[in-house]
Amino acid sequence: DELLKKRHSRQGVTDYFYDTTGRITACRNEAYLDSWQYDAAANLLDRRQGETAQAGAGSVVPFNRITSYRGLHYRYDEYGRVVEKRGRNGTQHYRWDAEHRLTEVAVTRGNTVRRYGYVYDAPGRR
Repeated sequence: DELLKKRHSRQGVTDYFYDTTGRITACRNEAYLDSWQYDAAANLLDRRQGETAQAGAGSVVPFNRITSYRGLHYRYDEYGRVVEKRGRNGTQHYRWDAEHRLTEVAVTRGNTVRRYGYVYDAPGRR
């Protein structure tokens, strides 16, 4: 089941739209409208190519890894895990273990760094 509508005391109502395969295609509220397009192989298309982007050289988001979205910039490691998220309010660095589990988040805002650690028990629960 897909989320169709969300009500928030500050942001108001947000509506979500999906295609027949269940992929999100749009998100709309009073402040913004975001939309996403996919090619026939379900690859996310780069919106910088325009609303009528066709699959071809440069139009597919490599490995479906978004590098920039709504003022945020993302960096990934060789496994496709987010290792850095930068925005105007600061930077977040993510560390992962060999089992691809999140082990630390370091949040930097100005000169302040806050670190949050995650540990797992033997069955892998946080």
